[in-house]
Amino acid sequence: MKKSVIKYYEYFFQEISGNRNFTFNIKDSQKSLIDSFVKLIPETAGEDWLFDFFLYQFSRYYDKKTRFGTGIVMLNWVIGKKAIQEYKDRTEQQLHFVNEFRVKYELKPFKEVESKEFIHSLKKVRIEGLRKSKNIAACSISLFELTEIFSSILCIGCESFNCCKLIKK
Repeated sequence: MKKSVIKYYEYFFQEISGNRNFTFNIKDSQKSLIDSFVKLIPETAGEDWLFDFFLYQFSRYYDKKTRFGTGIVMLNWVIGKKAIQEYKDRTEQQLHFVNEFRVKYELKPFKEVESKEFIHSLKKVRIEGLRKSKNIAACSISLFELTEIFSSILCIGCESFNCCKLIKK
């Protein structure tokens, strides 16, 4: 569970701060904070609970200005006994705000993100194999990024337009 806590903290920190290269380096004081937090988490809690919990906590602090800048949410702000109590006591109005926050930052649970990426990579492999078997040149406008761009002038004028259209189906 410790790894999941760190994974979610890193994910939300990266998304909210805009620092996609952020890696959480645990200090001893933070290690004990995480250990204490893990003991407080309900036994039935899983990945979904952690996602919802961190989503709620980051929605509370994402716009706070600190000496490090806006969007820099410290670990000790979002985990602990008080944080769990706040989460348990959340209101409908707060849940509405949390949902708006989730939509604004396009935050998704890992299962959803991983499954979409997996399907995307399978489609890319299939398309690339078909492209090679039909001897179609690589597209200069990233046709194979699984977006519908067949109405583009560049696509319509391409010599491989009909083949690509068949492959995309």
